[in-house]
Amino acid sequence: MSIEEVLKEIHYTPGVRGSFVIGRDGSVKGAYLSPDQSQKETAATISSMAKEIEESAGKLESGKAMVTYLFGKNGNLFFVASESLILAILTERHANLGIVRHTLRDGFKRLLRGKE
Repeated sequence: MSIEEVLKEIHYTPGVRGSFVIGRDGSVKGAYLSPDQSQKETAATISSMAKEIEESAGKLESGKAMVTYLFGKNGNLFFVASESLILAILTERHANLGIVRHTLRDGFKRLLRGKE
């Protein structure tokens, strides 16, 4: 399944405002966003966050961070990282967390299968 197909499926999940596939260098591999969101800026921020979280998890000896949830006043950010890419989902504040978590996991599995 292509990156575009995975992102399109994710976008149909209720409460999802946008989704990204980001290289570990912060480059945008694919995005499904509203026109008012900056792809490059948002991708760079998420990539930087993933790096900081991994470094912090290493210092705490809790192992490599795989999935991160950030809950904000105006919306949420969910992302999962591998050695080579990050899948991120931006949601509305009251999105169903179980559905979004399931969507994130399944989308990530499909992306990894597509790289083989």
